[in-house]
Amino acid sequence: MDVIVDTNQYDTFFHGHPRDFFTAHGLVELYAYLRRTKSNLVIPAPVLEETVKKYRDKLSLAVKKA
Repeated sequence: MDVIVDTNQYDTFFHGHPRDFFTAHGLVELYAYLRRTKSNLVIPAPVLEETVKKYRDKLSLAVKKA
Protein backbone atom coordinates (compact mmCIF):
# COMPACT_ATOMS: atom_id res chain seq x y z
CA MET A 1 0.00 0.00 0.00
CA ASP A 2 1.18 3.51 -0.73
CA VAL A 3 0.98 6.23 1.91
CA ILE A 4 0.56 9.88 0.96
CA VAL A 5 1.12 12.51 3.65
CA ASP A 6 -0.06 16.11 3.35
CA THR A 7 2.28 19.10 3.49
CA ASN A 8 0.95 20.10 6.90
CA GLN A 9 2.06 16.78 8.37
CA TYR A 10 5.62 17.25 7.11
CA ASP A 11 5.59 20.73 8.64
CA THR A 12 4.59 19.17 11.96
CA PHE A 13 7.44 16.66 11.72
CA PHE A 14 10.04 19.34 11.02
CA HIS A 15 8.65 22.01 13.32
CA GLY A 16 8.37 19.73 16.32
CA HIS A 17 12.09 18.96 16.47
CA PRO A 18 13.97 21.49 14.34
CA ARG A 19 17.43 20.23 15.31
CA ASP A 20 16.82 16.51 15.07
CA PHE A 21 13.63 15.84 13.12
CA PHE A 22 14.50 12.17 12.54
CA THR A 23 13.74 11.51 16.20
CA ALA A 24 10.33 13.19 16.05
CA HIS A 25 7.81 10.71 17.37
CA GLY A 26 5.39 11.01 14.43
CA LEU A 27 8.12 10.53 11.84
CA VAL A 28 9.53 7.49 13.65
CA GLU A 29 6.04 6.00 13.83
CA LEU A 30 5.48 6.65 10.12
CA TYR A 31 8.72 4.90 9.16
CA ALA A 32 7.93 2.00 11.48
CA TYR A 33 4.50 1.66 9.88
CA LEU A 34 5.98 1.77 6.37
CA ARG A 35 8.45 -0.97 7.23
CA ARG A 36 5.92 -3.12 9.07
CA THR A 37 3.39 -3.01 6.24
CA LYS A 38 5.99 -2.96 3.46
CA SER A 39 4.37 0.23 2.18
CA ASN A 40 5.84 3.09 0.18
CA LEU A 41 5.83 6.78 1.02
CA VAL A 42 4.58 8.73 -1.99
CA ILE A 43 5.36 12.45 -2.08
CA PRO A 44 3.50 14.27 -4.86
CA ALA A 45 5.48 17.02 -6.57
CA PRO A 46 3.35 19.92 -5.21
CA VAL A 47 3.71 18.58 -1.66
CA LEU A 48 7.48 18.23 -2.05
CA GLU A 49 7.82 21.73 -3.48
CA GLU A 50 5.71 23.30 -0.72
CA THR A 51 7.52 21.39 2.02
CA VAL A 52 10.95 22.36 0.68
CA LYS A 53 9.89 25.99 0.37
CA LYS A 54 8.58 26.10 3.96
CA TYR A 55 11.75 24.46 5.29
CA ARG A 56 13.95 26.78 3.21
CA ASP A 57 12.06 29.82 4.55
CA LYS A 58 12.49 28.64 8.16
CA LEU A 59 16.16 27.95 7.58
CA SER A 60 16.66 31.34 5.98
CA LEU A 61 14.97 33.05 8.93
CA ALA A 62 17.20 31.16 11.39
CA VAL A 63 20.32 32.22 9.44
CA LYS A 64 19.20 35.84 9.50
CA LYS A 65 18.66 35.69 13.26
CA ALA A 66 22.12 34.19 13.74
